[in-house]
Amino acid sequence: MDVLVTNDDGIDSPGLAALVEGLRERARVWVVAPNRNYSAVAHSITIRDPLIVEPRELPGAHAAFAVTGTPADCVKLAVRALVETPLDLVFSGANLGLNLGMDVHYSGTVAAAAEAISLGVPSAALSVERTDAPALDVAGRIAASILAKRILGWPAGCFLNVNVPSPATGAPIRGIRIVRQGGHGYREEFIRRTDPQGRSYFWLSGATDRGNAEPGTDLHALSEGFVTVTPLRYNLTNPDLLGEVETWDLNGFLPA
Repeated sequence: MDVLVTNDDGIDSPGLAALVEGLRERARVWVVAPNRNYSAVAHSITIRDPLIVEPRELPGAHAAFAVTGTPADCVKLAVRALVETPLDLVFSGANLGLNLGMDVHYSGTVAAAAEAISLGVPSAALSVERTDAPALDVAGRIAASILAKRILGWPAGCFLNVNVPSPATGAPIRGIRIVRQGGHGYREEFIRRTDPQGRSYFWLSGATDRGNAEPGTDLHALSEGFVTVTPLRYNLTNPDLLGEVETWDLNGFLPA
């Protein structure tokens, strides 16, 4: 099998190396990843600048390329130009930092997996709780397990968002839960400061807040020590509201 590994932390991230290590004995691993950190760029792509590609040597990879582009750029480039055989699966990560709840809309890690499924390649995004000892090896083992399941088939239009807790030393991960996406998991605030020229500027800040997370969501399950797996889809259409919006008769707003 041929798999692609990418990320948004950059090609030198230990999280990416962990996925390659977990997959290297089970598949031919291609790596196409940003040449620097592109966290929180969501699904942005590069259209006004060229993409520079630099071949790299990466242990366990059949071939590796560092790209001056976003995670979505990397997947597009891999599928359309760099990988010389059809891909069976795309893995994005393992991100150093969780992507829970509303994070999926901001995350470059998740966007890479979404780009893959939009191109017809099954995919999974993997993220690990950032601590002094992140459970990157667990992410590598989960990637290998997902690869094994890929052989049995894959639901059309689905990609997986996986988040791995990093328990304190000696504390076990309690298991895996299949859950839905939650809401906001942070108390956000903007810190206002003034630069030497007297101009105001702002830093986005905040703190994790999962105390009121709804049971059955990724936020709640991870707070209880479980790996979370959420099946996502790229198409954001809400089919339940199509009929209601049709009744709005928006044609009345067109000029006569």
